Amino acid sequence: MANTVVLKRSAVQGKTPTTGDLALGELALNTYDGNLFFKRNVSSTESVVRVATNTNLLSYTRVTSNTTAVSRQSYIADTSGGAFTITLPASPVSGDWVVIADGASFQTTALTVGRNSSTIADIAENLSLNIEGVSVTFVYDGSTWEVYTQVGANGGDQSGLVTGSSTTTFTNKSISLATNTVTGTTAEFNTALSDGNFATLAGTETLTNKTLASPTLDGSTTFTGVYHSSYLTTYGSLFIDGSSTNNIVQVTSNSRTNGIGFWSTGGTPRIYSAGGIDFRTGVTLRDRDTPQGGTSSITIGATGAVGVTYNPATATGYALTLTTKDTQGGTGYADFLKVTNTTSGATNPNKSFRMNSTGAIEIINSAYTATLFNLSDIGNLSVSGDYQVNGKKAVNGPSFRAYVSTGQAITSGSQQKVTFGGETFDTDGCFASSTFTPNVEGYYQLNATIRIAGTASTGECMIILYKNGSEYARGNNQSGTEQGSNFYSMQVSDIAYANGTTDTFDIRIQQTSGSNRDTTAGAAISYFSGCMVRGA
Repeated sequence: MANTVVLKRSAVQGKTPTTGDLALGELALNTYDGNLFFKRNVSSTESVVRVATNTNLLSYTRVTSNTTAVSRQSYIADTSGGAFTITLPASPVSGDWVVIADGASFQTTALTVGRNSSTIADIAENLSLNIEGVSVTFVYDGSTWEVYTQVGANGGDQSGLVTGSSTTTFTNKSISLATNTVTGTTAEFNTALSDGNFATLAGTETLTNKTLASPTLDGSTTFTGVYHSSYLTTYGSLFIDGSSTNNIVQVTSNSRTNGIGFWSTGGTPRIYSAGGIDFRTGVTLRDRDTPQGGTSSITIGATGAVGVTYNPATATGYALTLTTKDTQGGTGYADFLKVTNTTSGATNPNKSFRMNSTGAIEIINSAYTATLFNLSDIGNLSVSGDYQVNGKKAVNGPSFRAYVSTGQAITSGSQQKVTFGGETFDTDGCFASSTFTPNVEGYYQLNATIRIAGTASTGECMIILYKNGSEYARGNNQSGTEQGSNFYSMQVSDIAYANGTTDTFDIRIQQTSGSNRDTTAGAAISYFSGCMVRGA
């Protein structure tokens, strides 16, 4: 009889073997996709290579909703019913490809291509397809999905395309001057740009919201407001000589309430603005002064880190002292810090820090509606969520107590699972079908007491704590002696570890009377209970 050689194989669409699945020289076959694979080793680096594939390049599948693409498949994406996402295959191998073509109008409703943990053109971002009539081929080169595009006659509106001989009108488009050259005379630019955004090299220009790079300001420069021209030097900025008193440079208006003022008092430079001063590129603050007896507010913005260096003259003092009251939290609260994460897509971006009227430090949630953390003045700590150690819940795990609500016939000679039809409590919903499945990893104290009817001839009675369908701990056994009038009572108690996901526990009993014996119902008679005693 002839022998049949069967390769390692899978009938799951898109599934590929890993290096751990194959030995060197061993072949594997995907019978769904028609792909053949083998493992190679180059300079001690192992990889899986596809050596034969289904070349179904010209067969397209039309999709209108979220789809996970399969390697070496082509798709027509129809977004006329709304935007959706085509997700690239997970764990691609070198040579994998996917084709996506516009099936309606990407220019009207863009399609999102999900990168699925890989990069697209070396960028760890999803790709938005918004060019009408485009067809995009994604080819995985072993490290990233390379992108190859084409737009043919089916492209419809191709106004976004620029050819070497055509004239194109741009609407809401951007041209990077870093990588492109735009030529023309000043007169041509001023004619083309109706809002007069260009300044000529000669003549007088009114500049509004413009930036001067390294300008030279001299005494002929005109400001609106009060200034002393002798202190405007060629340093490229406004400079104040602090050797005299009350030399003021005022920018924007003659009123201090509407502008920013620079002056000196007794040789110390001062900066003042009633509306606050925003230091966009960072600032070094030395000493303090509140001009004219008013209040001041300073916002510090910097592209680098902002630090406070404190060099006390004595051994006592504080690097930073905040004095405030009745702030965001209301009467009795002193909010002293708010942190906002401005990263695009950040959720719950705000956290506020405050002191309450009893001296406790509190951290408030993003919406400023709940206290997440409270550290009292005597050191008591309270948190509103789970207390975790090394990322695992440490206290307040699930607990339960169940009991036999209806007597159950136990046949003779085999271990049988006890049915608990009633519950005293089940804090986390982890007890079902007479089985306890903890949802928090940790160590659990488990106890059970079961009573069965029986005379002195009942034989041996045994109770067992089962874990994952196997014996974990046996309780006390009885044989031949009743505990009361025609009944036996058995107990088991032990501590067991549970992984918080798949570990299960149940109670089983056995009797050898030769006939059926019934469990005795009652919440105080036959019961099973457990609780977490410590986290993992």
